[in-house]
Amino acid sequence: MRFENKNIDFVYFIGIGGIGMSALALYFKRMGLDVRGYDRVPSRVTDMLQSKGIEVYFDEDETHLTRFDKDRLLVVYTPAIPDEHKELSMARRDGYFLKKRSEVLGVLSQKYKTIAIGGTHGKTTVTSMVAHVFKSAGKKAVVFSGGIMANYDTNFLYEDDAEYMIVEADEYDRSFLQLKENFINVVTAVDADHLDIYSTYDELKSTFVKFASSLSEDGVALVNAKVKDFFAGIDRKVTYGVGMGDFYAENVEYKNGRFELWRDGEKLTQISLNVRGRHNVENAVAAASVAYLSGIETSKIANALNTFKGNWRRFEVIFSGKGKVYIDDYAHHPEEIKAVLDSVRQIWQGAKVLVVFQPHLYSRTRDLARGFAEVLAMADDLVLLPIYPAREKPIEGITSAWLLDMVELEKKHLVEKAELVDFVEKADFDVLLTLGAGDIDRLVKPLAEMLKQKYS
Repeated sequence: MRFENKNIDFVYFIGIGGIGMSALALYFKRMGLDVRGYDRVPSRVTDMLQSKGIEVYFDEDETHLTRFDKDRLLVVYTPAIPDEHKELSMARRDGYFLKKRSEVLGVLSQKYKTIAIGGTHGKTTVTSMVAHVFKSAGKKAVVFSGGIMANYDTNFLYEDDAEYMIVEADEYDRSFLQLKENFINVVTAVDADHLDIYSTYDELKSTFVKFASSLSEDGVALVNAKVKDFFAGIDRKVTYGVGMGDFYAENVEYKNGRFELWRDGEKLTQISLNVRGRHNVENAVAAASVAYLSGIETSKIANALNTFKGNWRRFEVIFSGKGKVYIDDYAHHPEEIKAVLDSVRQIWQGAKVLVVFQPHLYSRTRDLARGFAEVLAMADDLVLLPIYPAREKPIEGITSAWLLDMVELEKKHLVEKAELVDFVEKADFDVLLTLGAGDIDRLVKPLAEMLKQKYS
């Protein structure tokens, strides 16, 4: 395969279990290359990769690289990997053909009419919704999603002779700026986040404007009407929302997922969703807008959204029985947590809600502590797990206990991961939520098994 004027037969991923990295790994596997990679621990994603014939290592070992022909090897890494990682250090030291994940996506995107979907929350669901609409409508696309799409049990879709590339555009490390001159750039939300990368919220906003502005000659920016003022300088701009924007939802029934899709005073179609909540209505309006701007008929848009099943860890109903509901979600920012809790309150009115939250990153916990404290107080009962550090080293004084003290709630607890299942088994709740972007997903299966035994 030719990649940036270099012939490659092998691709090695450092951090292959990351959701964005794994989609790229599947792409190169589909191209017929020998694909392997490292990740720190096994996960649902590494299990999925191994089932597709991709070898995954869980130990840092330079020989994982030396077994390849260096001249025909591409090494891909994610910024979440620390600089001192043995394999990454060796690749840099010994002059391997080394690229960031975002750089690889940027190169691939030049082959297609690219639809890039960015935003501090909502982008994964919108990406997978757009992918499902295109697939259902017979519009050929290559898809790189930041979540496992339940309709397809993968985060990657490929079709020969594809005209479009649908890609989740990540703001972390300014990765989305590698996606240039796109057909449609979507911005779902611009909340203060990644302040370890962006020194100020204003810098984050200006970077989103750069992303949204990078359009092809026939391109358009599609932005959430709630943040349209940030993008006032972009001429080719269309807005969307619930009850606001150029494309908008009206007559919304949140409990059963029904709404009307309108554009500029004209009703386009009626949509019924299988995924619930206000945030998913807003996501569906964004996806429908992308499809409409891409020339897909409104009847096909409605039919596709009616059959959209959601994503792993995006308001995913894990268990329901005997008056108990268990939902797992990737939410790790105050606005995301608020969206999940608002949706739960709309759908299960009067329910006792137990929230289990694993804070993600010391820096994010520190920078957004007041926001976390405010939204977590919306629970009836709260459990905090220890902070998941990911790429970071501890910050003195920033702990889950410190955060819990800020939450104005009578029923609140600190619980270790190993003790969580026993705690939940004894707890009094109607709806259980597990939230977070760390390794809390490894607790989903044991929690589900306990609930099935107790309430089935």
